[in-house]
Order: sequence, then structure tokens, then C-alpha cells
Amino acid sequence: MSFEKLAGVFVYCNDFHSGQGSRLYRLQSRIRVRLSESAWKAIRRGRDDRNNEWEASRRVYRHLKRRRAQ
Repeated sequence: MSFEKLAGVFVYCNDFHSGQGSRLYRLQSRIRVRLSESAWKAIRRGRDDRNNEWEASRRVYRHLKRRRAQ
């Protein structure tokens, strides 16, 4: 999996896990990604991403959010 996709999954897991025993928390702890604060904001909202460098991560994050809402 590409770094961009992993970054989107990592931010999603961080935002929506339900505690240390949850599946998303276990997945998050296995992903080795370091992101700056501006990268977190860009993936979550997109407004802070001036050069669209986090577009692939944002697409993964939004897709996972939509699946969760169903």
C-alpha cells in the first residue's frame, strides 16, 4: 500500500477508534507513519492543502468515513 493511502487510513483510525481494545486502534498501532500537524489538517479537511499533496490520503479518509456512515 502506498504511503498516501496508509496516511489516510492512519488518520481515519485515529479519529474513529473506540478505545485500546478496538480493531481500528490495533490497526493504527501497526501503521508506522509520522505526519505533521498541517498534514493531519489537510487530510481531514482539505482546506489547508494548498498544493493538493495530500489528495490521495484525503480520498481514502473520506471513503472510509462514508463507509462508516452507512
